[in-house]
Amino acid sequence: MLDASILRLVRIVKILRLSRLARLMRAVPEIIIFLKGIGAASRSVIAIMALWCIIIYVFAIFFVQTSGGTLKQEQFNNVPSAMNTLLLDGIMPDNGGLVTILAEDNPIFWPIIMIFVLLASITLSYMLIGVLVQIVQVIAVTEKEKAIVGTVAAHLRLHWEESGHDTGHYLSLADFQALLVEPGVAVFLDGVGVDMLVLVDMAEMIYEDIAKENNGVGFAHFVDAVLNMRGTNPVTVQDVKSQLRIMKRMIKESVAHLQNDMRKQFALTNRGLGNVRKLMLGDAEESGDEMLGEGLDVLGESMEASLPSESMGAKMSIMKHISSGRGVNPSEPI
Repeated sequence: MLDASILRLVRIVKILRLSRLARLMRAVPEIIIFLKGIGAASRSVIAIMALWCIIIYVFAIFFVQTSGGTLKQEQFNNVPSAMNTLLLDGIMPDNGGLVTILAEDNPIFWPIIMIFVLLASITLSYMLIGVLVQIVQVIAVTEKEKAIVGTVAAHLRLHWEESGHDTGHYLSLADFQALLVEPGVAVFLDGVGVDMLVLVDMAEMIYEDIAKENNGVGFAHFVDAVLNMRGTNPVTVQDVKSQLRIMKRMIKESVAHLQNDMRKQFALTNRGLGNVRKLMLGDAEESGDEMLGEGLDVLGESMEASLPSESMGAKMSIMKHISSGRGVNPSEPI
């Protein structure tokens, strides 16, 4: 005949099937998250508990073999009793008394109360600690970001006002580029992790994108554009789209520039072939000195095309200012 306590346990199991628990889980989705977290970490928890049992077993054998007197008779009489003592009094002293009382009343209560202690006390407590640590970490990152934004905004506002601009007015492209190449701005932004070389190189495209979306570039837009160029920022889908748009524009400009250069080269080659044909036929009216002067003009045009652009000069200036701000000799290679 079954014991009455087992029947009561069956009744408790029936109570768990009530739909109120499902409603509660739907109302509080965090419960499902924690349950899924326990399920996802179950393999690691079981591995740690197995290692736990091995350590307890090794030390239980040691104390059984080395202890004596009343200690051996009461606590370390054999390996199972020694493991129970180390587990309850050494690892879980707060719950040892409750486990001992229930185990003395009925030995089947020992695994049940141990499961309860491991789930309710240990597992959920450490999960709570992990949640609190994550929350504190998120708050710390948020506050650090706010402090960086405030510092950058205050420093840029000072340079903005020193340049004679009002924070409520919009900048032109020339003013935008001039503000970026100022020594104080370049050194400061490099110190907060902004890639100034890329920012100056893409200044025209950044300005056009911001001006297209906001009908101009104000102080807030300028600060956002600068902070978005930090190397520590995570990559977003918007960044990928902007990169693709920039690459398409650069390829289009490069192709157009290459086509223009090819047209010029073909025109010069055609003119040179025409002069050669005239010389061969004896119809050339130009003297050798004039032909030489024309060749020098062509060479001058080629050298002019190979000179560094304005953006390259701005980047070299920024590199010098940044190296000076870091204490590096500007004359040395960077």
